[in-house]
Amino acid sequence: MPITFKLSRKFSLAGIADEWDDDCYIRYNTITVAERRELAAEAIEKRMTDEDATKRIAEVVAAHITGGQVYSQAEGGGLTLVKFDASDATDVLDLLPMGIIERIYDAMNSSEYSHPKA
Repeated sequence: MPITFKLSRKFSLAGIADEWDDDCYIRYNTITVAERRELAAEAIEKRMTDEDATKRIAEVVAAHITGGQVYSQAEGGGLTLVKFDASDATDVLDLLPMGIIERIYDAMNSSEYSHPKA
C-alpha cells in the first residue's frame, strides 16, 4: 500500500474583495499525485470541454478546502470576520472569481510552497 502525504496549506484572500486583508484566507489540503493522475485520466476519458473542466476544477477545489475565514456583512452594518469549515467551501467559492479559484487549484497541485500573491 503506497504512503500518501497530504499537506495542509493556507491561501491568502487579501485584496480579493474590498476590505479583505491578511486575516482572510482559505486552508486546504494539497492534491496528491494519485489524485492528479486520476483527474488527468478523467479529463482524457471524458474529453472534457473547457466548461466541463472549469466546473471540475471548482469541484476539486471545494473538496480539498478544510476551512478558513472571510469578512462578511454584519447585522449592524459593519464587517465581521467569519470562520468557515469544509461544509461551507462551495458557498465561499461562489464569492470568488474563477481566476482566483484556478490560482487556488494551481496552489493545491504545487509540490512547492509559493506565496499566493507572487
